[in-house]
Amino acid sequence: MKKKFLVILLVFSIQHIRAQTSQGDWMVGGDLAFNTAKKNRHILFDPQMGFFFLKNLVLGGHLSFQLQDEGTATISSFGVGPFARYYFGDTKARPFFAGDLSFLSSKIKTESTSISNSAVDYFLGVGASFFINENVAVDGIMGYRSIKYTNESPSGGLNMKIGFQVFLNRRQVRQLKGK
Repeated sequence: MKKKFLVILLVFSIQHIRAQTSQGDWMVGGDLAFNTAKKNRHILFDPQMGFFFLKNLVLGGHLSFQLQDEGTATISSFGVGPFARYYFGDTKARPFFAGDLSFLSSKIKTESTSISNSAVDYFLGVGASFFINENVAVDGIMGYRSIKYTNESPSGGLNMKIGFQVFLNRRQVRQLKGK
């Protein structure tokens, strides 16, 4: 019952408060990335939560879940790490710089073997948040992603992500906590 109440309160709050990227505000959401190159499928789900330490500067943490096919190998990964974004302007379409880092634990499966490995994954790019209402935005992000597995050469290239973010000011966060 308490969860239903919090969801209803969140939806109601989103409709009545202005978009916030001010110091002390929060951002909750995530990204979805995909690559369907020939013999190289890559899907990434990346939920994240951040805090605006300064106006327009959000720092936070994210989890990443990845599935990748390279030829006959399948790689599944779980990662955790920090992210940062800096927003420009105060319009419905706000450009930003973005970066994230993930420390991954991976399993590589082929027809005959299964190997566990670790990796470091980073992304640097630019994007824009397109606000659907005062607190909810759809993000489009493009940049460079690189993944470096232990004892292997790094692989990287152009990466595009689509994200969804909810921006909450301090008052909304207190309401969700019930204070």
